Amino acid sequence: MAVRAFDADVRPQRKQTRSRWLGLLALVFVPLVLLPWLQRAYWFTDLPGQPVNWGDWGVIRQLAFAEAALCICVVLLGAAIWSAGKTDGIAERIVSNIERRTTWLTAFIFVAAVLFPMLAARFVLDRFPNSGDEFSYLFQAGTFAKFRMWEEPPILGTALIPVRTWIFESKWVSQYPPGWPIMLSVGLLVGLPIWMMNAVIGGSSVAVITALCRRLGDRPTTVIAVALYTLTPFYVMNAASYFSHVFSSLLILILCLCLPPDGQIPRTQYLVAAGAIIGLLAMTRYFDVLPLLPALLFWLITYRPAAWSRLIGWMTVGFIPLLGLLMIYQDMITGNPFRSTYFVINTPETFPSLEPSQIIVGTKLISIRMTELVLWASPILLIAYAGCLLLKFKDRRLAYYDLIFPSFVLAYISFTDLGGNRYGPRYYFDAFPLVIVTIVSAIPSVMARLDRPMGRAILPVASIACLLYLLGTWPLVLTGFRREVWSREEPFRLVAQARLKNAVVIQDTATDWGLDPSDLVRNPPSMDAAVLYARSGTDIGALRKVFPERSIWRYSHPDPARPGELVSQISN
Repeated sequence: MAVRAFDADVRPQRKQTRSRWLGLLALVFVPLVLLPWLQRAYWFTDLPGQPVNWGDWGVIRQLAFAEAALCICVVLLGAAIWSAGKTDGIAERIVSNIERRTTWLTAFIFVAAVLFPMLAARFVLDRFPNSGDEFSYLFQAGTFAKFRMWEEPPILGTALIPVRTWIFESKWVSQYPPGWPIMLSVGLLVGLPIWMMNAVIGGSSVAVITALCRRLGDRPTTVIAVALYTLTPFYVMNAASYFSHVFSSLLILILCLCLPPDGQIPRTQYLVAAGAIIGLLAMTRYFDVLPLLPALLFWLITYRPAAWSRLIGWMTVGFIPLLGLLMIYQDMITGNPFRSTYFVINTPETFPSLEPSQIIVGTKLISIRMTELVLWASPILLIAYAGCLLLKFKDRRLAYYDLIFPSFVLAYISFTDLGGNRYGPRYYFDAFPLVIVTIVSAIPSVMARLDRPMGRAILPVASIACLLYLLGTWPLVLTGFRREVWSREEPFRLVAQARLKNAVVIQDTATDWGLDPSDLVRNPPSMDAAVLYARSGTDIGALRKVFPERSIWRYSHPDPARPGELVSQISN
């Protein structure tokens, strides 16, 4: 009789446990399958990760809001199911295992932070500079690796050079400041394949994020948060590219590592290093220094006024030499140390502006950029960040590093350009790692407020839901960008298939949305490649005069629905 009574008591419990696990498994379907499925039109376009037409932004914004609402429902419902059973022990065991294996897990995350972008660069992007900006950086790096400041213009001038490079006063130069190309040139000089450089720098940034988070939070939270950051398409695809944003983010993180947020006076060497980092940041991306100023001012006022002269003085000592090098470079390129490298641009271009009309447009672009960020980094991560930031503000525990990402968001209202070819809202990436730092630093306060079982279940459920969302999104990201790169490589693929040698190909039309035909006019400065490329409209007679031994071809792709073709330009 006792056995039967025991079975009668246990069976309902087993049934309830089975029902709870089935409920959790059903919820897995939403972030892993349903949310990515809703995004398929966003990734499977001619421009994956961004709408082709401005009119599509309203639909994308609605999608982002809907996905954010679904994520909140999934997390709350999952937490309710989780807390209804004896699952607190599971979360505690997970945390305990992470605590015991922190060193190994941190090493694994670092390896993943390097390996994932390398795999994406090699097998998805095919080591291809997917924009004119990226090729311009490579051109500039190759010039610096030869210990030159510029190249000699080709004999036909602009007909043989790509966009984002210019001929200015008989100098063939890139339009960008020298910081990032110098780093790329160092990779070339030491023999590191240039397509691996950003991945290595990205891994270094993840190591610095980890060090910074360990100062401010506990180790299990740091491991989980940094792992999720490493898995975001926003990080991996930017670290797989040739853009400068990952390097800039590393500089900002090292700056935060040098400047303690707790009012402790930094050592002299750290202040000098902080100043040098700001100088190197100015050499890399001029504009990035501006959004740092509010955070630096907030950091400064946490000290007594008597200490300000020492803090500012030693940072200035580190900053001035880098500023001097930048001004020397600007003088060599533009003829004036106070002119930026963008002075060489001689066509209409978008620049930061405080004109009211520009500010109005820039303010509207905030919603577009944040919509992109939600889809590239997961709604859960951004919701968690917003909640942690508000909580720190309420508790009056804001630190200077908490202001860096919001400052970037506000500063870019003065720049009314989304960044052309990009992997998410790339102008925000430089400060994006500080989102993770803010979350980790706020978790102790969050935990102190979660005294009910359901509240305690929210954090593990949200982490799992975020992970599932990222895993579900990745197949779309990889497929979309592989298709895009395959399409853009078409003229080079056709040249290889035709086995052309000693030829010139005129790029008559772009291969894909988002590209100018001149984007793919990519020639070595020596102009001795087996196949050279010329801009659309280049005079064939001039080409034959300059290159009498070369055959002339024309690449055209008038119908996006059909493959492009190479057509021989036979002499009359």
